[in-house]
Amino acid sequence: MITQALQENVLAQEEPTESSSPIHYFLHIPKCGGTTFSDYLSRHFPRSAIYTADKSIADWQTHQLLKSSGRISAEDNFRLLSQRYVESMQSHNLIVENHFEWRVMQRLENRAKIILYTLLRDPRERFVSHYNHIRRIPLNELTNPSQSVLKFHQLARELPINEFSQQMPCNAFFHVAWGAFFNVQSRFLSSYDLNQEMWKRYGEEKILDNILSNLEQIDFVADLKDLEEFTQLISLSNGWLPPGPLSALNQGGHSSDKTSELLSQVPESFISLDQVIYEAGLKKYAAWKNKVLHDATLELWTQKPGRNHLSQSSDQWEMTFEDILYGNNFHAREGLGKETLRWMGPGLESQLYIPVRPKVTNWISVYIAAFIKPEIYTTTKYSINGQEVMPIGSTAENCTVLTFPVDSNQSRSGIVQLGIKVDQTTSEFALSGIPDKREKSIAIRKIKVSLRPPNER
Repeated sequence: MITQALQENVLAQEEPTESSSPIHYFLHIPKCGGTTFSDYLSRHFPRSAIYTADKSIADWQTHQLLKSSGRISAEDNFRLLSQRYVESMQSHNLIVENHFEWRVMQRLENRAKIILYTLLRDPRERFVSHYNHIRRIPLNELTNPSQSVLKFHQLARELPINEFSQQMPCNAFFHVAWGAFFNVQSRFLSSYDLNQEMWKRYGEEKILDNILSNLEQIDFVADLKDLEEFTQLISLSNGWLPPGPLSALNQGGHSSDKTSELLSQVPESFISLDQVIYEAGLKKYAAWKNKVLHDATLELWTQKPGRNHLSQSSDQWEMTFEDILYGNNFHAREGLGKETLRWMGPGLESQLYIPVRPKVTNWISVYIAAFIKPEIYTTTKYSINGQEVMPIGSTAENCTVLTFPVDSNQSRSGIVQLGIKVDQTTSEFALSGIPDKREKSIAIRKIKVSLRPPNER
């Protein structure tokens, strides 16, 4: 048992605290390219600011000395070890190299703001990579192995992967194989302590819900195969220098193992949840990638000289769809001259980037020529620079006119993002059989910007 003084110290350290700057935390799942990615992240921080594997090993050794003295009970072991790690992490700006699971990160998250990174990998590829890794480790380099660990390594060296996989469930070393291979990516991303007993107790549905929720909290996540692109986008997002070619610090000889025959021999029962997590990660990465490129392009666009040329001396100006489309999620032009319009679609949300007079109140009026369905008029939501706003409605020039005030703070940059989000789209074909299957919602003819409210024009 730990002493009363040690208990009091732990309780005191559990109090949440604020950190002046965020801690960049790499949740490093084994055999998912983490060595190379750790090197990439580390180049952006001085050595003294990085909590490395060497530092965590030193913390572990200190903990083991305390444990061997009998001052720590089995029940308190994980809590106090992770507490020691967290205390050390707090004085660093980057956590890399280490194979810490989600639960350790959560304890640190109670004390500081975290920017979280992780890499996922095709579960079958990860399984094969780990199997080959075990086969390569010389038995004499294992540190005080138990008989089950020794047998596990021996069989991996002796048997092809299909026979090794068949042997795993029926040998005394199954708990070792379970720890090394069973849904490893899922277990690393779980808030629960997932040994074999707890896996059965919680049930896969509850475990999966928890992991998918955690996945959504990760700031930067990608598939290992997208590593080069991933680092380029992270550098762009964080304002770092371009990464250049990455050095593969741990070659591992994986490329020769990625054959359909070998991957097909991986037991489905050992990767079922990992496959779900992996596919969810791919979708999250695709959405994040689009946002990073969108935001970076928009920032460059708004900084380009002359881009807000429409807001010069006049107190009123127009944007028509005869000109360049300053927005996204619109179909092609229809009509000619002043009658030119564009339908929103095929997605539910469109953006228009509108030049305004900086640092004064502007009035943006959207001239809507048609709604594909009448009810869209009442269910559509609008936003200015991401903040939801209510329009002032009127009619003019055979259009429904929606006007939005833009205050001096919102117009500061000289460009305003008008968001228009509908709750449905449909096609002319679906409504009346007209051979136009494009998904549409609102047809916009022009945008008018004025420094005077509608009743003063």
